[in-house]
Amino acid sequence: MRDLVKKITLPGRASYPVNIYLLGEGEDALLIDTGYRETAREVVEQAAGGRISRILITHYHPDHSQAGEAIARETGAEIFAHPEEIPTIKQWFEETEVKTVADGEIIKFAGGEIQVLGTPGHTRGHLAYFWKEEKILFSGDLVVGGSTTWVGPPDGDVRDYLASLDRLKGLEIAQIFPGHGQEIRHPRKKIATLIRHRHMREQQILVHLKRAELTIPELVQEIYPILEERFRLPALLTVAGHLHKLESEGKVEMIPGEENRYRFLGSGD
Repeated sequence: MRDLVKKITLPGRASYPVNIYLLGEGEDALLIDTGYRETAREVVEQAAGGRISRILITHYHPDHSQAGEAIARETGAEIFAHPEEIPTIKQWFEETEVKTVADGEIIKFAGGEIQVLGTPGHTRGHLAYFWKEEKILFSGDLVVGGSTTWVGPPDGDVRDYLASLDRLKGLEIAQIFPGHGQEIRHPRKKIATLIRHRHMREQQILVHLKRAELTIPELVQEIYPILEERFRLPALLTVAGHLHKLESEGKVEMIPGEENRYRFLGSGD
């Protein structure tokens, strides 16, 4: 059955290449995510034209959703996404409807059943899709291969993200097919590593704020002393996301001003 998963890796713009996945065969195939608008033709060609019946979107970011309308026009596929994501997804479209799907729903297709998992954190309405029969998780940007995902403004939430990773521990996952990077063949190890990484990053922020009041760019400089320019914005957003969590826990506070510095308050316990 795993031969029925076709991975299509498409070029990114300023970021990593994006993976989308075609599941099943015949006239009842599913597509998970879409890539950018300019790669829609490549997707349709690789998917053999009209085989796609439904497109399942993990989240609204353009590398995962923007080509949805063009692919749907070519194939007649229906598009599904979480209600929180639909308003932004529809900004890429002229007229194509996006139907809602939510946590707990089961999508049946020729290859079995796909369980919809609400996995907020990277975005408010981020979804992952679990192919129960094959124990395969299509994780979008919740879990990515070879790296970590950014979690921060405008609508990322570190606490939600950690809760979503914790939820995966209760599933019998044999393999993760991520939105970026290579397949993950040791899911439990990867999930534990991601959780540890987030806690480590949080402790780094606290250590630096114990020493001095700092802005977000100053924290990024301390934490990532050597950073490629293309990774600077994700780093800024991720640090901002961690600070939001720490503020909500009473561990740090923002000092209003032109630079919005942050200071350490205590453990928050």
